[in-house]
Parts: sequence; structure tokens; C-alpha cells
Amino acid sequence: MSPVPIVTADSSEGGECPVAQQPAKKGLLSSIGSAFSLKSPRLSPTSADSAAVKATTVVASGIEAAIHYAPTTTAPEIRAQITAKLGLTGDEWYLVTEDKRPVLDLLPATLAQFAKLHVVEGKLTIKQDVGPPGLPVFGNVHQLAPDFIAAMRNFTRDYGKTFRMRAFNIPLVATSDPELVEAVMNESPFFTKKIAGVFAELQALGGRGLFTTDTSDPKWAPAHKLLTPTFSAGAMKMYLPDMLDATTKLVGSLEQMDGQVVDIPQWMTRFALETISMCGFGTTFGLLDGPDALLHPFIDAMNFCLNESKERDNHIRLYKMIPTARNYRFDAGVKLMQDTVNQVLQQRHAAPDANKRDLLNFMLTATTESGEKLDDQNIIDQCVTFLIAGHETTATLLSWTLWLLTQSPAVEAKVLEEAVRVCGRDPAAPITQQQLGQLTYTTMVLKESLRLYPPAPGLFKACKSSTVIGGGTRVNAGDIMLVNIVGMHRNRDAWGANPDVFNPEHFSKENEAKRHPYAWLPFSSGERSCIGMAFAMQEAKIALATLVRKFTFEYDGPVPLPYDLKALTLRPTSLRLTVHKRDSLPELADLATTSAQLAAKDPALGSTSLLASLPDSAEGRSKNVVVVYASNMGTSADFAHQLEATAKRFHLPATTMTLDAWAASPASIDKSALHVFITSTYNGSPPDNAVAAAAWLKAADPAAQPLAGLTYAVFGCGNSQWSRTFQAFPQYVDARVNELGGERLLPVGAGDADGDIDAHFTAWHARFWVAVQDLLSIAAPLSDAKEHPMMQSAMSLVELQVELVSGDGVAPVRPASHPAAKLIVNRELLRPVEGIEGIEGKSTRHIEFELTPSSSDSGAVPTYREGDHFEVWPENDPAMVAAVAQHLGLDLDSAFLLRGTIANPKSPAASIGVDRACRVRDALTYFVDLAGMVRAPLAEVVATRQGDEATATAIRHKDANVTKRVTTSFRSAGDAIQAAPGITLPDVLTHAAPVFPRRYSIASSARLTPGRVSLCVGVGPLGLCASFLQRVEPGHQVHSLVKPCPDAFHLPVEGADTPVVMVCAGTGLAPFLSFLQERKARGTTAESHLFFGCRHPQHDLIHGEELQQYVSEGVLTKLHVAYSRDPAAKAKYVQHAIQAEADLVFDLLHERKAVFYICGSARGMAKDVAAAITGIFAAKLGGDGDAHVDALRNAGHYIEDVWG
Repeated sequence: MSPVPIVTADSSEGGECPVAQQPAKKGLLSSIGSAFSLKSPRLSPTSADSAAVKATTVVASGIEAAIHYAPTTTAPEIRAQITAKLGLTGDEWYLVTEDKRPVLDLLPATLAQFAKLHVVEGKLTIKQDVGPPGLPVFGNVHQLAPDFIAAMRNFTRDYGKTFRMRAFNIPLVATSDPELVEAVMNESPFFTKKIAGVFAELQALGGRGLFTTDTSDPKWAPAHKLLTPTFSAGAMKMYLPDMLDATTKLVGSLEQMDGQVVDIPQWMTRFALETISMCGFGTTFGLLDGPDALLHPFIDAMNFCLNESKERDNHIRLYKMIPTARNYRFDAGVKLMQDTVNQVLQQRHAAPDANKRDLLNFMLTATTESGEKLDDQNIIDQCVTFLIAGHETTATLLSWTLWLLTQSPAVEAKVLEEAVRVCGRDPAAPITQQQLGQLTYTTMVLKESLRLYPPAPGLFKACKSSTVIGGGTRVNAGDIMLVNIVGMHRNRDAWGANPDVFNPEHFSKENEAKRHPYAWLPFSSGERSCIGMAFAMQEAKIALATLVRKFTFEYDGPVPLPYDLKALTLRPTSLRLTVHKRDSLPELADLATTSAQLAAKDPALGSTSLLASLPDSAEGRSKNVVVVYASNMGTSADFAHQLEATAKRFHLPATTMTLDAWAASPASIDKSALHVFITSTYNGSPPDNAVAAAAWLKAADPAAQPLAGLTYAVFGCGNSQWSRTFQAFPQYVDARVNELGGERLLPVGAGDADGDIDAHFTAWHARFWVAVQDLLSIAAPLSDAKEHPMMQSAMSLVELQVELVSGDGVAPVRPASHPAAKLIVNRELLRPVEGIEGIEGKSTRHIEFELTPSSSDSGAVPTYREGDHFEVWPENDPAMVAAVAQHLGLDLDSAFLLRGTIANPKSPAASIGVDRACRVRDALTYFVDLAGMVRAPLAEVVATRQGDEATATAIRHKDANVTKRVTTSFRSAGDAIQAAPGITLPDVLTHAAPVFPRRYSIASSARLTPGRVSLCVGVGPLGLCASFLQRVEPGHQVHSLVKPCPDAFHLPVEGADTPVVMVCAGTGLAPFLSFLQERKARGTTAESHLFFGCRHPQHDLIHGEELQQYVSEGVLTKLHVAYSRDPAAKAKYVQHAIQAEADLVFDLLHERKAVFYICGSARGMAKDVAAAITGIFAAKLGGDGDAHVDALRNAGHYIEDVWG
């Protein structure tokens, strides 16, 4: 027997992993629920890509008619055609196949699968659906975690063998009824197997092997046909010598551990892998060379890649493309596995041996009837697949069986008696094929073990065409059929009154003959059944018959033995048996007597229920939750507080902090706690309260693994209008935490403010808590109303009372983070022009602020750089503040204190009045957004106060349509508050949107106007900050703050002769005013061009005279203006002006290395400008224009500061 060649991978990391011990964050629910990962729950029945008209023959009462249809033919048209051609008089009829299977979808793609169908007149009997009631968003998936098997057992008890449920948005029909199982197992026009979820990720390892390939794959059928004979009865004789050799090696290793406690699943896994490699490829991994046998690099690579496949199933496609150490190691591992097998294959090619009797030789020589052979790559894929998929069944089967024998001495005695009687007293003597056939009771024991603990506790079939099965159960196209194997194997109708009892007599010939053939399904059935069943059973019989004659096994642990919730298969948890070598074997007559005596004492052969109760698989794991957020505008902070509140309702201690606070002391990070990172991004850069954390994440050494042991999840807030940098920083946090040792719990969530970001967070939030249930082995605590903790009423969590106090002497409460600056100028920049469409109501203001030492913590007048931002803290309209206070029954000048607690603060405003008294006027002016849109929490409060509990419940249950109807029915939050009778100040402070500062580009240079900041902003009656800046008058103290811009959006370093190109429209001019003033102050003469988009020269050529002055002074080389409302303009939009100067722009960017700046709308102008530049480069240089622009970006010569 030749050893498996050692193939190394340069980027493979060191470290040893126990064989096939695959720790994961996914339990049985997630593992066998891979069908939940299908992107669309509805599967296309068949391809209808041809426009040709097709026909199906339909028969009714002996009359045949050809029913014609094209891909665009509708169901009513097909029904009308059948009715007319066959002369049907009534509406109650349906179609069935030749084998009487109802066909419910009268669709072209469905009919095209059948040559002939029959009409049955009358009404089709369909049973009423039953099943557990689900929750919005979740469906029933929160009830399935963390113990899928126990949950399915409870559902079957309550709703019968067949019931409906949902996993998030995916409909499932679960059954443990053998009649229904028989109807779905075989591949047909109605049901098929689809590779999805983690099994789809395994395709990277197994390629197009049988286990990882869809039935529709053209490679599957010929490979299945060729390989099936390799597992026939005749082939089993061929494998017998190698199986005996592997068993002898296993015995030799266990002998050296006599009297020791042994990890049984690990050694059974070693045995199974070695058996497959020896029988399949004539090689050995050396896994049974003794107790200290090292793992072959192939096994290390396989273990890592299996684990990483589950990790990849937890992530978006982009994760696999990022150049991380884990991805390099995964690719290297896959290559090592393929190269290892390929080296064996090439050795066999170089020295063929026709007498070699193993699986590899068969694959090399077998041909189909048409002469088709397996190519080398497919042989490699099949070999890797057999190793991955083939070892688990045998290892799990033997592990459970050895434990079951320790619990049933009568069964053990009978197995031993049969082994000695059939195989002899010498365990070292080879077992013959004839003897294997005589081990009938051993076979019964193994089958009974597979019944109680099937390696795959469930399997999935996808419904392609709607039908009715089992006498009335409707299954719709797009449904996932869940075959509950554990439930079916413990079904009283099939297995008697005590289905949980370990009783091998279930598999006597008499009992098997009485039972439905689909009542026992550990190896699946039909075309997609496990072709290795005979192989697994033979090696298990050899091992068991040998081990019971050589050893006794002692178990000292919990009964029943728990199963591993985190494994892909139904594996025992922490199965440790003490191995005792037998000194001798009793005489056969004594064995028979002992067996009979024990059986007489225990006629049931094991009278204990053996279904494991829920184990505490999270023992030793902290159940603390740390919620870390980074946010400029407050959305991430809001989501963080929502998640914290749900954690507390799960009775999990939770804390919330900013990302910078979390990273401030890396040594103090609690890596045993579950971490959730919720962060936004700013043009690809971190938010303000994550800058220091980003620096630490970048500088930390992955080799040191500073976050090893930390389990985490990430949700990103962004706006897809910024397509290039959308989710950039959340993705960076996720990738970097993972590289530093963190273990990802579930895929990164992506909230898009260009859509319904609240709905995006809700969907991810739901999946997060299901994953947490799985991770921590906790059930979802439900209230009396059966509401998930994530959906409990916001109002029920507020226990605050208002204590009114005198306002005399109460200090003003203002935004402490933003000092006051005096507004000194607020003037209109636009000029009215008759006859220009779309300019009514438009307003753009030039606003100036005077900065004072009080504007800075240092006591000095704040300064800033060109391109920096200025944050303005807006104030509500005094009239609205007065109206809301009046509705609340409060005097504006009175003060209040809040007493009590709030479990779920929906707004930072909830902290106002907690530590010190606050005037009502201050609270409503500065901290609650009364001008903005109504948010869902406030909408729920308003509906509740209006007595509309149905609407309030729908909002609480995340009904998007109802929520939108309510939130859009009010012009502003202030209007909504005034529409709610009995609403209180705590309601407003805790559920209305908080006030957040608005950020604007600075339109001045600190060198030219020290101590002053100018803005150029669009204002209007809608929106809190826009309306505030429209009405605020000079002299008003405005709370504001200078905010540095990322380093990229500044002028080239002083003294550089680098040309600059500036592109903007409307108020996007602001930072370039700052640039031009700074250039003037520096005396810079390097070439500069400004492309400026306006509507009309008489309307909005804002700062036009100033710009022309810069041109005349040489500060600006040329001004290029486009006018969208001027028919005489040479260019309508800035991209047209750029295209008109294509030669100039190309020369500046490509030849002279200019820096290209864009400021404006991400949705429109910035995207169009990028397209124009891409087109110019493609025309000048050929090839991919996008690649040229990406190169400019990467070099820091294409820089954007854009907004929605």
C-alpha cells in the first residue's frame, strides 16, 4: 500500500485540527437548511427559452387534442384551449399525468415536460394546510433554532406528520409521512435536488463530483451511471482486503490506548478516511499508524476548506474575491487536495495495472455504452468527493453504535455472540465475504443505529411544478419539500408504540416486510440516493464484528448522549469511551447463554428513550453582547440601540459603544462576548467616531491574532448612489476583524439608504437573532402575545414619568458637542428669471459664520483646510415648537426631569432631562426633529394613541406597506405628534427622530478670511436644516463645528506644480470656492480648470463675478460652464462640457498627471462625469475605459466628495 504523496502549499498555515471535527457557527438548522439560502424561493420548472410553438396531447373521455402554446401563452389561454378542443362543459376539471399525478400549473414551461396529460372532471380534493403560526419577517425559523430536531419533533406532535412553515420568506412543506416521501424522492418534472447553501460552497472542493452536482448538470448522469457498478455486490468483494487492513490498523492503534479514554468520533473518522483512501485509490494517509499519528496535509487542507466553506456560505460573493490570508489558504488547500489526487492519478497513468482492484482503476477504464469515459478532472472531483462525503456516514454510524452498545448489554452480548459464532474467536483472522453475509444481527444493529441517529437528519427537494401528493397535500412550485428523516424514523405508525427505543428487532425480515419501504431513509432514495450504502455498511460490519471481539467499551457520561448542534451531520457530542482490551473470549456456548439471559431480563433490548434533550453546547461561552457602532448621521447608532434592546429582551447582558471607544484599549476587549459592529461609511472612509479604530485595525498584526476567539457580525449602513464606495468601510471592518482572528457569525448585512434601509436592517436583524439562538443554544423568549423580542411594542418598554419643575435658574441645555458660532451673513444667490422651467421655489444661500475662541476646545479660534466641512446643528421652527408643547399640555418655559427607565431608547433625545432639569423649549428646539419625516417608532405610538391597535401592530411587525402609509400621511413629525391624542413628552423624546447635525462643504479659505467660515447651501421649506438655514437671521448663535475632510479631498501640497480639474454643479461649487481662495492665498499658478453646471446664466451662475476675477488673476486657468436651461449654451450638462474638451482633459489627466476633483450628486452628475471620462480614455487608449479610471482613483488622481 503506497502512502499518499505529500503535496505542500506555500500559503498554508500551520496548526493541527482534529480530523473532521468541524467547529462552526452553524447548527443543524443552518446546515441541513441550506435550501433556505436559495436566492429565489420559486424555481423555474424548465427552460422555455425557445420561441417555437410546442404541443402536449390532452385526453378527455377518449378524445385527444393537441394543445399548442408558446412561451408567452398564458394559463387562461391554455385552459380555454383545452375546454374548447375537448368540449368540456364545466369549470371543475384538472389534469393528471399518466401515473395520475395532478398537474396544477397550466403554464407553457410545465406542459412542455409532458407528452400526454389526462383530464379528470370534478373537483380535486386538497387538504387544508396546517402548521405552526409564524411571525412577520421570521416565519418559523426562530422556533427552529437552536435545536432543529427537537423543534421538528414538537411541530410533528402538534400538527401531524405533514405541515407547512416558513423559513424567513421561503415556504416549506415538512413531512415525516413515508407516503409523501415516496412521492418526492425520485427526480421528476415535479421535484428535483438543488445544490444550495453550504453544499454549493463545497463545489469548490468536490467540483462536479456526484455529491456536489445538480441532477441537471450534464456531467452528473454519465458519472452516476459509470460509478454505480463500483459499489455493487461484486465490487464489495474487491474492497474487502483493504477494509480488513484498515480495521487491523484501527485495532492496533486502540490496543496502544488500552485503559484510556478515547475520542471515539475522531478515531472512527480516521478509520473511515483511511478505508476510503485504501479501497478507492490504493493509497494511505497514515491516519491509523498509532495514537500519535500525524495528519496528512490533505486532511489538514480538507478540514480547513470544509470549515471555510461554511464560512463562505455566511458571506456575500465578494468575500471570496478579497485577497485575504483565509482566501489564499482556502485556494491553496483546494489546490493541494486536487494536486494530491492528481499525483496519484498520474502515477497510475504512468504505470497502469489492469489487475489493480480499486475504485480509481475502475474510473480510469470504465466506459458508457456510447464509449464515453470520465476525464481526469472529473475523476479527481469524484475522488475528493468520496473522501469528503464518504467518511462521515461510517464515522457517525460507528460512533453512535458503540455508544448504544454500552447502554444495552443484551444487544452487545448478542452482537458478540454472533461475531464469535460467525467469524471465530480470533479477531485477527480475516473476515470472509461469506461470513459478512451471515452477520445478520450485526446488520440489524447497524440499521437500528441509523434509524435512531441518521447522519443526515433531513433532506430537501425543490418543487418545480405545483401538484398534489399523499391524497390531498398541495405543494406549490417554489416550495421546498423538507423530508424530516429523524421524525420519520421515530414515527409510531411505522415503528410501533416505542419508536425511541433501541431495538434491532425492528429490522428482522418479518418486520421489514410489514413496513413501508420509505419509512427508513438514512441513505436517501431514488436517483440521488447514496451509491456508497453497501460500502459503508460493509466496512461498519467488519469494524463492529472485530472491535466487539477485541475490546469492551465503557461510557461514563450524560444519558441520553447529546448530539452536536453545530455539526453538519447528526454527530454525538463529546463521546469519550474507555477502551479495555479483552484478555480472552468466553466459549461460544457461554456467550449464547449470557445473551439469552440478558435478553430475558430486558426483552425490549433497551428500554430508555434515546432522543437527546437540548444540550448546553454554549457552556463556557460568555453570553454578553457588545454592540459597537460608528455613525455620522445617527442611523447606525439607532440600529445599535435597537439591537441592544432586543438582546436585553433575550436576557443577554448588552452594552453599546462607539468603534473608537471599543478600540481605545485593545487589551481590554472582551473576546468571549458576542460582538456586533454597525457602521456607515463616508466616501469609503470611516465615520468620525471610527477613525482611530480604523487605524488600529489597519496596524494590528494578523500573525498575532489579537481577536482570536471573538465571534462577531457586521451590518453596514450606506447609500448605493455612491456605487464605488458603497459599504466600503463595513466590508473593511468585517474583513479585518476576520483576519485578526474573529469568527464571523453570519453574512455582512447591507442597508441601503437609497432604498428602505429600515427594512434591510429588519431582515438582517432577524437572521442575526436566529444565528445567535443557534450559537448560544437559546430559545427565543416569546411574550404572552407570542411576539418575538425584536418586535415587542416600543411603548411597553418606556417606563418614564415627567416631573415638572420650575424653569427659574435652570441652565440652558444645548448640543455640547457643537459650540456656538455667530451667523453674520445670510443672503440669496439666485436671481429670478422669467420663462425658465423648474426654478420656482429654489433658493441657494451664501452664509457666513464668525468663529470665536469659544468655538474650540483649545480656546483658540478654530481653523480649517480647503475642502473641509462645517457641521450645523439645526433648530426647529419656534412656531412648531410652541404648537407641539401646547398639544402636550406643557409650558415652554417650564422645566422637567425624567424619572424611571427606558429599555429601548429609539432616540438620543431620551437622555434629555435624565441627569439634570431641562426646559421644554430647549428639548423641543434642539433635540427632537419635528420637521423631518415620521419614523416607524413614532408612527406606532401615534397609531396606538389614536386607538388603532391593528395599525400599530402591523407597524411593530415590520409591515412595510402599512408603515409607509402611516409615515407618509403626515407632512412632518410635528404634525404627527399633534394628531395623537394623549401623547406624552416621554413618547416624543424616545420615539421621534433625534436632531442630527448637517454637514456642508466650506466655501472659504482660512488664509484669506481667518476666523470666518462661508457656506454655499441650498435651502427650502422642507427638511429640518434646510428650513432652519432659510429663516435664520444674522446675529443668531448657531451651534456648529469644523469637521476635517479626508486627506484626499484637498489641493496638492503647497509648491507642487500639479494641474487640477474641478467638476461640480450647483452648490457643489462650495469646496472649489475654498480651493480657489486657497490657491490665491498660496500664489499657486499651476494650471486649473473648473467645469461648472448651472441652469441659466441669468439665474444661478452663483459667484460668477468672483470666478471671472480668479480667471483674470490667473488663479483659475479657464472656467467651463454648462447651462441646462439655456438653449444657446454649447453644453447642457458638465459631462457635455468635458466631452467637448476631451483632448484637453485627456492631456491633463493622462500626460500631465492632474488631480481630478468632483463634488455633487452621486446619483446623477458624478456618475455621468465618470462615464464621460471613461469614454474619453477608452477612445484615446482603447481597451477598458473603466480600468483606466480605476487606475486614476487608485493613484489618488480621481477624487470625489459626493452626496445623494
